[in-house]
Amino acid sequence: MALRKANGKWHYRFQVDGLKVAETTGLADTRRNEPRARMMESQHRQAVSEGKWGLRRLEQITFSDASELFLAQIKLDHAAKPGLETCRNQHVQPHGALR
Repeated sequence: MALRKANGKWHYRFQVDGLKVAETTGLADTRRNEPRARMMESQHRQAVSEGKWGLRRLEQITFSDASELFLAQIKLDHAAKPGLETCRNQHVQPHGALR
C-alpha cells in the first residue's frame, strides 16, 4: 500500500497498468484514520482496475484484425470525398508544367 502522510492528511499513490494515481483522502493523518484511509485507497484501486473512473482497459486484437478495421474506417471516411482518379488524370512534368 502506498499510504503516506502529507500536510496533515492521509494521501495515497499507486499505479495500475502504467497509469499513476495520486489522491488525498481528506482524512487527518491520525492513527485512528489510518484503517479508513487504507480502505479508501483499496476501493479506489479496485475501481480503477475495473474500468470505473473513466478508464477502460483496451481490448487486445491481432494486427490483421486491426488493419482490417483501419481499412474499413478509411473507406468510410473517404467515401464522400473525390477519389484519387482526379489527381491521376493530371500528369505533371518535371518543372510543374501540365501536359
